[in-house]
Amino acid sequence: MIYTITKTWAFHSAHRLTGAYQGKCANLHGHTWQISVSLSAPELDARAMVYDFNEMKPLGEWIEDVLDHAVILSEQDPLLGVFKKNNLKICTVPENPTSETLCRYVRVKAVELFEHNGVRVSEVAVKESEFSRAVLG
Repeated sequence: MIYTITKTWAFHSAHRLTGAYQGKCANLHGHTWQISVSLSAPELDARAMVYDFNEMKPLGEWIEDVLDHAVILSEQDPLLGVFKKNNLKICTVPENPTSETLCRYVRVKAVELFEHNGVRVSEVAVKESEFSRAVLG
């Protein structure tokens, strides 16, 4: 048996897709994103928990500090200089800031924060709208 818990956070930000992408999402636009992180363990700890939800607050703080009300851009986005010049809140990712890319970006931070004592990050989901989400298991 594997126990799994999931915590979800919401934030607001803008992004746009560039490079090989051709479509309306090449225009700067915003979302109210939801990020869900699932932690799993084969056994419960001494408190009968996989992980205390309250102890997951550091990821929520990181999301607020790094992603909330930021413009999320690829490191290669030609608009990056314009946003930097105007001292706007920017988050850069190595490739197109798709939901899939954000899954990987958030997973790296979640692993850093939570993976220890048999607990592992089993899934990260990024929901960009009521109808669209990406999952990294």
